[in-house]
Amino acid sequence: MTLLLLLGGVAYVICTPSARTYVLEKGVEVANDKTDYDIDLGCLYLSPFHHSPMVLYRAYKGEEDLPLQVEIDSLFVGHRGQDTLLYTHALRLRANVQTRERGFADILNTPIEVEELYLDETTFHSDSLIEAVGIDVNVGSLCAGSPALIIGEGQYPLQGLAISDTYVGIDLRDTPPDTTNTDTTALKMAFEVPDGVLRNVCFRLTPMGLDVRTNYLDVNTLVDVGANSYDVRSIHTGLTRVAFGNFSMPVDTLYGDVCVNLDKNLITSGGLHARCDTLGAKLDVAGTNFNLESMRADVKADALFQGSKARLRGYYDIDDEQYDLNVNIERVDLSP
Repeated sequence: MTLLLLLGGVAYVICTPSARTYVLEKGVEVANDKTDYDIDLGCLYLSPFHHSPMVLYRAYKGEEDLPLQVEIDSLFVGHRGQDTLLYTHALRLRANVQTRERGFADILNTPIEVEELYLDETTFHSDSLIEAVGIDVNVGSLCAGSPALIIGEGQYPLQGLAISDTYVGIDLRDTPPDTTNTDTTALKMAFEVPDGVLRNVCFRLTPMGLDVRTNYLDVNTLVDVGANSYDVRSIHTGLTRVAFGNFSMPVDTLYGDVCVNLDKNLITSGGLHARCDTLGAKLDVAGTNFNLESMRADVKADALFQGSKARLRGYYDIDDEQYDLNVNIERVDLSP
């Protein structure tokens, strides 16, 4: 009897537009009341509320997977009391929740196969998500899929990630870490992107005055928010312009790796390699360390310029505005 009443209630919600709207609006209201987030959305289409109740029932019983389709127009998520927000003009998601032989018993740990995730005109801003780091991101469009998202474990592997018209601004602040925070629970959130492709990208890092603009960027990366680790295993760009303060130069190709470990306040690179055919120049950075606490960068590099070769070793202290550079010239080409 209870099951029949439950199915009858679900059928009423599914088949009645006004009831669907009420349930979804009530869900947003409860989420705003019970969490530290403010959520607002313009229009929402959620496929389980538009399918036959038997689809939900069979998925609940573990007889088949649950097809999921989400369409959202004008979504805003803000962290209450914190300077963090996310806004997207449109979100489209087609996925399958793998409930076959699992049911709803442990739904948060049930893999979700994402056929397509699409975001249009998305903005993210935060001054507090990462200690002493301000983040601004604007994305024209984002498209990706996933073989198996697992929300409960915080695992979000992405495949076929394609992003266009991207601006990333990073502001490093001289702010000491908060040692009074007693909540040491790690946030389970890791994104793995083996084949990301970005088009028309602008990256700006302050206070260093670094500005990088590129037509395309291919990347293999692992972003582990809980471990405060951001590992760009490989990066390859083309048709790039790099500006550092008043210095600016075109770069035909740039490739290498970068790793950011915020627990150790370190940005390291095992190697970065750049080539500029216009200037007849090539730069191979063998090892780079940038300490976010002392704001000091240590660099080891070999450079070629129009037939001449030099080895560079040095450091730059941003806070004290001091630098020291040793240059060993191994070869000089004076030919016209």
